[in-house]
Amino acid sequence: MVGNQASADGSFIIARNEDGSANNAKHKVIHPIAFHQQGEYKAHRNNFSWPLPETAMRYTAIHDFDTNDNAMGEAGFNSAGVGMSATETIYNGRAALAADPLRDKNGNHGRRH
Repeated sequence: MVGNQASADGSFIIARNEDGSANNAKHKVIHPIAFHQQGEYKAHRNNFSWPLPETAMRYTAIHDFDTNDNAMGEAGFNSAGVGMSATETIYNGRAALAADPLRDKNGNHGRRH
């Protein structure tokens, strides 16, 4: 990821690789700013939830094309210029697992939402 102050022409740049399949079409989605939100965000694949902010920033997301924009927002930037690449491989190395702050000494996640 390259922020606009690090590129020669002020561009935001995202480069990603895909470890699941070489033929996995992507879809760029622009989510508009949202005002007066109520309720909470609920994850599609686990029990995680979080209260929605009253005003949400505009952001871009790169989705797998066949998810109907419901999940798998893999990378993007928000209107404040903060970028994120948000997925991980399903095959973690020992060093990555050891650094995971939510794993206990037995390798289990200590906190589930």
